[in-house]
Amino acid sequence: MKVAILASGSRGNATLFSAGGTSVLVDAGVGPRTLARKLGEIGADLPQAIVITHAHQDHVGHCLKLSRRFKIPIYASEAT
Repeated sequence: MKVAILASGSRGNATLFSAGGTSVLVDAGVGPRTLARKLGEIGADLPQAIVITHAHQDHVGHCLKLSRRFKIPIYASEAT
């Protein structure tokens, strides 16, 4: 498994987990352009899913934009 921290901090959080040809973005605190740039920097493709850990703005702030722009499903608990 590969883990890439794409953003960490009060301005946004996003971590990419990849294994066996599947990748998942955990948290979506960065916008589409930033995500595309950071994925390009590490040579990674777009994730197949977004998982949201909790509903703080720096973790969830761009999930709808990312989901709509890149056609990626979002997974979160009902409370989130």
